[in-house]
Formats: sequence, structure tokens, C-alpha cells
Amino acid sequence: MSSTKLHAYHDGSSLMLGTVYTLMKIPTWRGNRILDRDHAKKLQTAVENVQLLDKGYYVIVVPETDAGGNVVEQRYIVDGQHRLSILKEARDTGFFPDFPVTYTEKIVESESDAIEYFNTINSMKPMPPQDEDSTPETVINRCIVALEKEFNTSKKKSDWCLRATETKRPFLCVHDIRPLLHTNMGRLRAVKPAEFARRVRVWNDKHVEEIELQMAMTVGVPPIRVKCHERKFALALHPKLPWIVACLA
Repeated sequence: MSSTKLHAYHDGSSLMLGTVYTLMKIPTWRGNRILDRDHAKKLQTAVENVQLLDKGYYVIVVPETDAGGNVVEQRYIVDGQHRLSILKEARDTGFFPDFPVTYTEKIVESESDAIEYFNTINSMKPMPPQDEDSTPETVINRCIVALEKEFNTSKKKSDWCLRATETKRPFLCVHDIRPLLHTNMGRLRAVKPAEFARRVRVWNDKHVEEIELQMAMTVGVPPIRVKCHERKFALALHPKLPWIVACLA
């Protein structure tokens, strides 16, 4: 993304100058709240010119090392999605020229860091605490923080098994967990995040032990099972992630 750094803030974030068409290409972070169409309509009504939507965006940068050892950066919009929805609608209904926008960008090392930054941003906004605490996204975010605390214990980021960006097994991207947690929201609300993470740990260790037993008694164990055993991490063993339902039963 071609942008210019204008200022460095004390919290490690930076004020950046880019263009609106480039900003619109960045996907929305999946830990964000569901787009409120009514709020977007009210904002759209209050804005006479789309060029007035040239500020107020927050972007996170998640650096990851690919299979070739190269560091790649994935960006996500963590705040400003309602403004961007208006801009995208305006673009789709009638062309408007590209124009400069400013946004705040911060590098995060994990999904937990992203959630913490998201919470910090939103704590500065007028929103009733009960509304913030009850949203499905908030419930899911807390569970993901608990899971990362349980499984991403190594000081080396390359050893973390729960990843904030798309990855391959035996590693698991937290974005693949979110839809299933949302589907089981009723059960998820009934258990504390730390207790859920504890149950997941028990499930994981049991399946790692089963793989170890299989390797001791069988020749030709599937490579993915061997990799899961090496990492002591079996949550990505089955693509449908059955441990989520099992640990919420």
C-alpha cells in the first residue's frame, strides 16, 4: 500500500496519508461489529460531499512469515467501516475521483493485540457498557484472547499455532474459528472464556496423545497428523473444527 507516514504517536501507531480508493481495497477486520446499516444511512444523510469522509479510519497491520521465510503484511480496517461503506456505495452508483485521506495505522503481533487495540479505540467512543459487552463480536473476541493465551505461549512468534492471518495446517487462523463461535453463540455466552480455553486444552491434549499412540502402533500415519503431533497442536486436524461444539457441550 503506497502511503506516506505523517506522524508517529506514542502508542506505536502512525498517522498515514493515502488515497480513498487504496483504502477501500483493505478488508474489514473480522473482529469488528456487524455493519450497522441504519448508522451508515444516518451518516450518509449528514454528509453532503463524500470528500468530507477523508479521516477517522484505523488500520492494523499483521506481519507474518510465509513458507519462504519472507515477511508479508496483511492490513485490516478496524474502525471506519461505516464511512467506507458510504464511499463504496457512492463509487458503485456514480464515479468520483480519487482523493487523499488520512488514517491511523498500527502494527499488531497477534489477534489478541488487534482486539486490545480495537477495544482501546472504541473505549473513547460514547457507547453504553452493556451494549459493548453483549455484542457477539465482543464475546468471540474474549474467547479468542483466552485461546491465544492458552496456546501461543512461546516467545517465538513463528512457534505460535494460532495465527492472525490465513495459514496452513497444522496452524490455525483465528478467522476460521469466528464463524463457528458465532453459530454457537448461545452456548458460548454460557461459559467463561478461561473455562472454554481450559476445555479446549483438554480436548487438544487428548487428541495429541491419540496421535502419538497411533504413530507407535501404525506405519504410514498421515503427514498432517504427524505435524500436529510435532506441534502438540491438534485444533486444525479436522477442517470442520469439531472441538468447538465438543467444548461447548
